[in-house]
Amino acid sequence: MNLNIQDKKIIVTGGAKGIGAGIVIALAKEGAIPLIIDRDNESAMELIQKIGKGDCLSVDLSKPEICI
Repeated sequence: MNLNIQDKKIIVTGGAKGIGAGIVIALAKEGAIPLIIDRDNESAMELIQKIGKGDCLSVDLSKPEICI
């Protein structure tokens, strides 16, 4: 599949595990550069190392004061 996202930066919230991680992996296979935003920084970093590109930001988006 060619989604035309080569070298595009894409934000994935909740991307460290589960469905979010699956999305991150699929995006990376399509050539995108994922930015994982998740509470679990350790899992996010492990996933970034596994796919070989991207970055992560440790944020708990369930706290409204953080989202400003």
